[in-house]
Amino acid sequence: MEGTCFESDWAAVAAGTSALRSLLGRLHQAGSDRLGPMFAELDELKLLAEAGQVGLLAEGLSRGDVRESDAASPVGWVRHWGHSYAAGGAAGLVAVTVAIAQERNRVLREAVLAARAPVRNAAVAISEMDKLRPRLTPEAHDTVLEGFVALAEGQGPREIRALRPALIARYGHRGEFQRREDRLKHGTSLSQPFDDDGMAEYRLRLDPEGSAVLEAILGPMAAPQPSTEHGSDTRTSDQRRADALVEVCRRAAAAGGSAPATAKAAVVVTMGFQDLLERTGAGTTQTGELLAPETSAGSPATPRSSRPSSGPRGKSSTWAGPPGWSPPSSSWHSACATAAAPSRAAHARRAGVTDTT
Repeated sequence: MEGTCFESDWAAVAAGTSALRSLLGRLHQAGSDRLGPMFAELDELKLLAEAGQVGLLAEGLSRGDVRESDAASPVGWVRHWGHSYAAGGAAGLVAVTVAIAQERNRVLREAVLAARAPVRNAAVAISEMDKLRPRLTPEAHDTVLEGFVALAEGQGPREIRALRPALIARYGHRGEFQRREDRLKHGTSLSQPFDDDGMAEYRLRLDPEGSAVLEAILGPMAAPQPSTEHGSDTRTSDQRRADALVEVCRRAAAAGGSAPATAKAAVVVTMGFQDLLERTGAGTTQTGELLAPETSAGSPATPRSSRPSSGPRGKSSTWAGPPGWSPPSSSWHSACATAAAPSRAAHARRAGVTDTT
């Protein structure tokens, strides 16, 4: 129960800290049925403590106390008073505190100070918004931030970052998504092999189109191959993909200049007919990757099948989102539907499941 004034509330917090410190040596006495609920309560306490630290830092910054202290910077002030931040996180805490003080980030400030959104998620949301603002139409800024806040309250940094391509495609300035994809083509690379005790390790970077082509080829070949002689395929998903890549190269070398092209190696792209005509929005592959309009239309070097879809601007799928939250608007719902597919496809690939549709 809340106290009647600040001093009584803080006295309760101090007493709780002392009690928790005493409890640490007796946790083994907790019954098995209480471990989970107790863990959840401590997790809520951690969120509340983090929100309290943001609030106190905001007061110190606004009053000038941090500036007048002996600390060289706000980050130094956080590390001085919060010894756990010596291990990291001080810069993120300061960045979030400063950013949510701006009126344009009001909805995020409310979520952080109410202990609904962890500081780490808030930092990622702010970073993504800073990168996206120049590329989005001004009227979309509030809608996108509201969606980021909703994800920050129930998901993690990976899910927040994964939305960037879909948001640029839907809310970006005209042609922005195509320009982004054209720039990405210049960032492709394949490193020289690094020897690791007999194993050759490579680093491969591909743009969305290159990734879609490679996945379309590797997908069928990297599927588990059980046999009556050896039983189930005991190779890991990564092993199967490596074997499939080597086999593709071996077949191409054996075929010379007439390597066969089959339907399995085609990239099927679904895109709204109007988007296809106007070169806006984005196409979606069978694994959920997004391709820019010009890329989706096809090029002589990339066998693909363009399949116009019905529905508003080609967004015929829906995604309910994570449990416990509702998208802030119908437009955000559509963007999440587009962005959710790559995450599911990547999870399936890591688990060894191959899309053969």
